[in-house]
Amino acid sequence: MKKGLIIRLIDVVLIILFGFLAISDIQMKRQIRLPGPNNQQEIVDEPKEIFLFIQIDRRDNFTLKRDQAVELKTGNLSELREKLVETANGIYAAGSSPVVIIDPDLNATVQSTISIYDICEEEQLPKSINMQLSKN
Repeated sequence: MKKGLIIRLIDVVLIILFGFLAISDIQMKRQIRLPGPNNQQEIVDEPKEIFLFIQIDRRDNFTLKRDQAVELKTGNLSELREKLVETANGIYAAGSSPVVIIDPDLNATVQSTISIYDICEEEQLPKSINMQLSKN
C-alpha cells in the first residue's frame, strides 16, 4: 500500500512540475557583442622605466649610474641625495619613471645600503636591492 502511495505522489509532483513549466514564460535571450570601432577608448602608453644604479664599493663610496653612464661618484650621502633627486625629477619630467637599483659590494657595510634605502623611502622613489649573499 505504501508503494502505491509513493508512486501516486511522484505522479502528482511530476504533473505539477510540468504544469508550472507549461504556464511559465521562459525565454532565452542572447546578446552577442561583436568587436567594432571604439572611438572613446584611447591607448595610453605606460611610462617607461629608467633604471638608476647606485653601486657601493668596499670603502662605502657611491657611484650613481644611468644607462651605464656615470652621473656621480662620491662618498657623501647628502651629495648623492641631491643628484639622485635631480636625476629622478628629470626622468619624471621626460614622462618616464625612475627605479633605483642599490648594488652593494660584498665588503660594503650594511649601514651604507640602509642609508641609500632610507633616502629612496624619504624621496618616494621605487627601489630594489641587488645583493649577493655569498662570494660564490
